Amino acid sequence: MFARVERGWPVALASASVAYLVVAAAMRFVAIDTIPLAALVVAVLIVAMRAAPKARERVDMGRPTPAWDLPARITVATALVVGITLFAPTLGPYASAALASFPVFASILGVFEERAMGHAAAVDVMRGLIPGLLGFTAFFVTVALAIEPLGIVATYALATAAVLAVQGVVLGIVRR
Repeated sequence: MFARVERGWPVALASASVAYLVVAAAMRFVAIDTIPLAALVVAVLIVAMRAAPKARERVDMGRPTPAWDLPARITVATALVVGITLFAPTLGPYASAALASFPVFASILGVFEERAMGHAAAVDVMRGLIPGLLGFTAFFVTVALAIEPLGIVATYALATAAVLAVQGVVLGIVRR
């Protein structure tokens, strides 16, 4: 959604946030087992990859990234993590998980990129993030399925291997 809204980052961020929160709220009332949910997520990501706007020619902004950019991104991301953690007992497990998920951190990347390099650059960031979510999905599906039978260490080792394998395949496909 962020990439489709070309009216400045505040409108793009607000539109994407509202869309995400509507879907997250609706999913609270849906119970889907891990494997069907993973299949649904993969299908949605494939549709998103195909539906994402194509990047247009970038306008050279004529300025380098300011020195404060990376520290500002780190500060905003850290504030979000601390804020979500601080309010997690009040928000509850579902709302905390929904807020801590990918869109919150993708919004930091999109907003900062749009401010620094323009909308076309932000579109490129969003287009690059979508295939990465396939690895994110593989990681969490592995954790969901393996944590009880294998324990923490073996599960996270297996989940790390899963994300690396999926991202290797995705990288090969994206490069074609």
